[in-house]
Amino acid sequence: MEYRKAEKHKKPLDHSDEQNIQGKTVVITGANSGVGEAAAYEFAKRGAIVVMPCRNLVKAGKVVQDIKTKLPNAQLDLFQLDLGDLSSVRECAREIRKKYSKIDILVNNAGFSSFKKELDYSSEGFESHMVVNHLGPFLFTHLLLDEIKAAAPSRIVFVSSMGFQMGELDPEDFMLKKRGTFLAQNFGPYCNSKLATNYCVKILAKKLQGTGVNVYALCPGFVNSGFQDNAGFLSRILTDILAIKPPEGAENILYCAVMNSTANQSGLMYRTNGIWEGGMEELDDDIGRIVWDKTMECIGIM
Repeated sequence: MEYRKAEKHKKPLDHSDEQNIQGKTVVITGANSGVGEAAAYEFAKRGAIVVMPCRNLVKAGKVVQDIKTKLPNAQLDLFQLDLGDLSSVRECAREIRKKYSKIDILVNNAGFSSFKKELDYSSEGFESHMVVNHLGPFLFTHLLLDEIKAAAPSRIVFVSSMGFQMGELDPEDFMLKKRGTFLAQNFGPYCNSKLATNYCVKILAKKLQGTGVNVYALCPGFVNSGFQDNAGFLSRILTDILAIKPPEGAENILYCAVMNSTANQSGLMYRTNGIWEGGMEELDDDIGRIVWDKTMECIGIM
């Protein structure tokens, strides 16, 4: 598999290249499990204030307890966030802004993949993958931009996927109401959401030039993070055999979030602790602007 081949060439993290994030504010979504949980631990270990907006606060509370058992002085702050509900996104951002005037690092990690044959739609009419993986995170980012700019030099990290290469976005059918699902294991809607994210990461990076805010997209690798729990038996077996563990996937987040070597980079995609050549270059800027405009229309930012 391509994921496994890439992992064989993964560069180890050079911890001597890390910036000091002691006392810095890091907001990371989806830190209640998988890669997000592993990354939250690493940020806390480095002395950051880790803000954890999560949908499942019960699971997140257990993660907080686990981290504090290992790191008694860890500074962890939970917030309620359902990325599938844009009103929840607005409320969460509002509560975070009340408490934090500066955000040094925002990691949009939370994600969703369904293996159901029928698509689900939110109460606002958004296809579930598109809203959880793309629209929700971009609205969240937009609402926290003032605080992120106030902390410049600062970073925004989007956890994407190599699967974006299989996306087939149609701006006239953004929510797949005409086409429906596609690809094996109904993987197409997930790929579309990640493709939309990558297009918008390129645009956002250009819009933030000169602000001191850099933007990154990354593929954490094929991680056994629970995404495949609802897949078929064969998919679960392959995951157990081939997938890497969450702490390995979290290294890619750290590479984008804390390394000096990436401090002046923006609008690129990363995997295996390095720039993924071709990860963004192949994306057409004209199509990207159409996807950006459609995204802004959906989240009510014009």
